[in-house]
Amino acid sequence: MSRLLPGDAPETQALADSARKVLSDLYPDQMTQETPAAHWPLFAELGWLGACLPEAVGGSGLPLSAWSVLAETLSPSLMVEPLLSQLALSGHLLSRANGDDVRDSLLGRWMAGESRPALVFNEADSLAPEHGGWSLRCESSGDGFSLHGTCSGVADVAGCDALLVVAQEAGTPGLFLLPAQTAGVRLHAHAAIDGRSHWDVELVAAKPDTRLEFSGTLSDALAESAALHALLLASESLGLMRELTRRTQQYLLQRQQFGRPLIEFQALQHRLVDMLLKVTRVEGLLEVARLRVDIAGLATAAPFIAAAKASAGEEGRRLGREAVQLHGAIGVTDELIIGRMLKRLVSNELIGGTTAAHAAQWERHRIPL
Repeated sequence: MSRLLPGDAPETQALADSARKVLSDLYPDQMTQETPAAHWPLFAELGWLGACLPEAVGGSGLPLSAWSVLAETLSPSLMVEPLLSQLALSGHLLSRANGDDVRDSLLGRWMAGESRPALVFNEADSLAPEHGGWSLRCESSGDGFSLHGTCSGVADVAGCDALLVVAQEAGTPGLFLLPAQTAGVRLHAHAAIDGRSHWDVELVAAKPDTRLEFSGTLSDALAESAALHALLLASESLGLMRELTRRTQQYLLQRQQFGRPLIEFQALQHRLVDMLLKVTRVEGLLEVARLRVDIAGLATAAPFIAAAKASAGEEGRRLGREAVQLHGAIGVTDELIIGRMLKRLVSNELIGGTTAAHAAQWERHRIPL
């Protein structure tokens, strides 16, 4: 009997169906940047937040590939809500922490859509043991701990109510919880090219409420959450590539020149086929990564996720540019969503690990021919 692909499972299909319904109801024109605050509780009500968390912590226990399918399905919305980073960098990381009253309460409120903590962590710090330490530090003081340092590129600060700060204490990273409005926390926003915002978080003797403990190492938990984030970003990029190809094909069918649809010109047919081939290449790598995640876990699947993320970055950028060119001058205007989709693809290349970094990770692990 053949094994079902991740997206074929009934539970995953139900998740994708709910995403398609939200896509049509909340993002009918796909051009609205403003996001009502009511959307986030709806995501929780639909079961998206806890879908892939273990049943032991109150989740639904679906395979992690279900979140990947969800990200791919929602991609045409170009949503500015930090759904992907919240799933991977907040929810998944919290589920890995040891259970206690603080962790259980925060995770329960997160799954209910009542809390949105932001993970404050520089991805480059995963190389800290070899490259000089962590950018954020925790120091003991007379009345507990205080946090110091600056972290750039934090995605989820807008609307968050708490910060999960990764800081070095005596040479070892720890995860500290503090309210977003804590004294000593300074926030600076930067607008990204695709409508989202990223933040610099500066900590000046900020005092955390508590430290979350892990049965394994925090470094391993962070590496797995980062791999999951990369998987979800690659999934969103694949969905955008599919949508761009579909819209480009429709445009070539409808637009006429010299009394003939553009699709009838052989040169344009070849360019459209090349776009389809790019989608197929990323699709194959992503399917392998999803299977590896479900079968062997995030740590083992990390090189395959890296291959999918690198391919989605490189092929997605090229496909997006091709789509804009085939639409002509209108493709770069705000009147058409094509240009905004290209911006999201380029933005996805730069977060969750760059294309070059993921390509290098895959090259280190791939089997030589």
